[in-house]
Amino acid sequence: LISRDEVYQMIFEGDTRQPLSVSFRLMAPFILEKPTYLGYDARTAVRKFFDAPDGSSFWKLPINKSVQEVYWPLVDMILKVELKRSEQSTIFSQYIPKIPAVRGTQVLVDLLIALNGARLDRDAYYGLSGNESKSYCLSCLLHVSEPAPGEDVETLRECLKDHSVSDERLIEVAMFNDHWIPIIEAYLGWKGLAKGIYYFAAHMDEDLSERQQSIIARYTPIPIEDLNHGAMDIRWFREAYDLLGEDHFNLLYQSAKYLAASNKHTRARKYADAMNGKFDIKETEREIKDKRNKDLLMAYGLIPLKDQDDIAHRYAFIQDFRKESKSFGGQRQASEAIAADMAIKNLASNAGVEDVTRFIMRMEAQITDSLDKFFSWTALGDDIELRIAQSDEDYSLSIECQKSGKPLKSVPSKYKKDPTVISFREALKSLREQFSRTKRMCEEFMENGTELTIDELQVLLGNRIAGPVLSKIVYLLGDKSIHYFEHAFDNPQGIKFRLSADAKLRIAHPYDLYKNGDWAFYQKYIFDHQIKQPFRQVFRELYLLTDEEREMIYSLRFAGNQIKTRQTVGCLKGRRWGASYEDGLQKIYYRENIIATIYAEADWFSPSDIEPPTLEYVVFFDRETHEELELQEVPPIIFSEVMRDVDMAVSVAHAGDVDPETSHSTIEMRKIIAEYNVQLFGLKNVSFDARHARIKGKRASYTIHLGSGTIFEIGGSHIAVLPVHSQHKGRLFLPFIDEDPKTAEIMSKILLFANDMKIKDPYILRQL
Repeated sequence: LISRDEVYQMIFEGDTRQPLSVSFRLMAPFILEKPTYLGYDARTAVRKFFDAPDGSSFWKLPINKSVQEVYWPLVDMILKVELKRSEQSTIFSQYIPKIPAVRGTQVLVDLLIALNGARLDRDAYYGLSGNESKSYCLSCLLHVSEPAPGEDVETLRECLKDHSVSDERLIEVAMFNDHWIPIIEAYLGWKGLAKGIYYFAAHMDEDLSERQQSIIARYTPIPIEDLNHGAMDIRWFREAYDLLGEDHFNLLYQSAKYLAASNKHTRARKYADAMNGKFDIKETEREIKDKRNKDLLMAYGLIPLKDQDDIAHRYAFIQDFRKESKSFGGQRQASEAIAADMAIKNLASNAGVEDVTRFIMRMEAQITDSLDKFFSWTALGDDIELRIAQSDEDYSLSIECQKSGKPLKSVPSKYKKDPTVISFREALKSLREQFSRTKRMCEEFMENGTELTIDELQVLLGNRIAGPVLSKIVYLLGDKSIHYFEHAFDNPQGIKFRLSADAKLRIAHPYDLYKNGDWAFYQKYIFDHQIKQPFRQVFRELYLLTDEEREMIYSLRFAGNQIKTRQTVGCLKGRRWGASYEDGLQKIYYRENIIATIYAEADWFSPSDIEPPTLEYVVFFDRETHEELELQEVPPIIFSEVMRDVDMAVSVAHAGDVDPETSHSTIEMRKIIAEYNVQLFGLKNVSFDARHARIKGKRASYTIHLGSGTIFEIGGSHIAVLPVHSQHKGRLFLPFIDEDPKTAEIMSKILLFANDMKIKDPYILRQL
């Protein structure tokens, strides 16, 4: 509609304050071939103008050719002025950071000559306005430069034949702008240059373009997300280092700072130093503890290994780092947990083990084996002996002391600082931490569907710590549930299984037992045999989609509950939830590519000063596309675990007047436990409705609320009973080790008032 001259006149004499900046912004999507930069409305308008259907190729529209014809002569004219500048800025200098692209090998050489050895300005990554210095403007142009179509190494040789450019400067260019890597690699004749540069680019926490990600995928099978989080491909590093040699690799090492504007390249440097044995173990551990340096922690596992004891020591150190992070805030705790995961992954890779799960199990078993001697009686002096003992009831660990064969309540005070006693205490601490890790690991195995072979189970069952955990768990073989009680595989129908050594089992989730109809069988079996599970498995709360939710994107089942932000973050951070400034509370499932998000009008990083926020809804996103998922698309186990976490947050951090222990699923689970216990104790005068236990006593009839534990006499008033949890502990059977004190309290009250004639407390008798 208008001539090219009229376009140029609009660019240079337009009404806008910065016509060149606006013009470059409008032309960038066409020059960079990224129509999404235009936005949907603009693309629709362009298609409509040219009568192009929505499905047609955007790049075949005439406007693209017109923009190219305007843009390249304009850039050439600006380059002619800017390349001849002195330290004084030109009329175009303020617009240089807005130029989206320049092309040509000759332009590259001209830029290097104009720089005249000056350091490249890494602020060019940001394209900051207001900086018109010579090095900054030329660095901006260098950052967006690329070879013209058809140019290759011969073009570079021809352009450089009359100029002297050092190898170091060319390496800096390749780091600064990876479009030039193939040509510079061929020019220098360095084998492995691209592999080495992309090693540094991949092993730093930096957003990479789709083109860069596709190139990196050629060198490593590790997902780009894991690389960003800190995973290390040792094989890739070794190949690059061996191809380049020490001198050439060191040149890349020095130039790595040009990969980003920040200091993110230091992680890749630390990894390289660790792999080359430049770190001292003791000094590194001290710095990690003092400075909580996450990059150094992830590099720690890459230091050359000495033996199996060295591997076990480092594994324990990383786990200690993870435990110590509990003293910090939720966001920092989440980031340090990821760093610890990556550190273990790197340690496993360094040890030659690809499967991290198997590596963790092997390390846990090795730690226990190394402490096995502490379970035997050890002489201390004066006929006093020590050993570590494990309870058969709840698997708790403690130090036992005896004198001449007679048990003592504790170690005599005069031996408190004895090296043997100190070593026993350290061993006890290590074993207790290992027991907690093993329980947590098995629970995560259940949530993630991790598979274990029969051989692996047999080895772990012989372990003092892992054995008691794994022997009380229900497993799945395919879709059939079986259990390992008494070390014999059975199913609810009593059929014996013949399993090969490589048969794969996974820890059953309540959803699996519900689906195959075995859930009630195992609940009854566990109560009848008084089996204590190490974590909530069979009696775990299960949340299923309602008919209404099947057609929804958001779950509103907890909407309207007021919560305290600090307590919510505190109770969820142990369940792998993290707080994001943009999206609130999130839990990420990397394998399934799902993000669960809790929405509430809340500042998750500080307590609310006015009124506690109200939960709105829970939603699930695809991790890669960030599109909302329908609830029926979410795997049932993930949905149940997320809803369980939200229910826990509502119960623990509730800010309203309603008792925080009255959530529906909690009451349902307590009701099941109470019903089984009532049968176990042979009580005939207790019945249950939706939320209460109803007791027909001899003095009166009572109701006990299954949420709050509140007791009322029917036809009478509230009866105040103060629970003393420490006295009840160990006297009442609950089907899991991590007892819910409220469940134990309610069950104790049911037993007390079902036999109300035995009540001797004068205060309660006066109320009755």
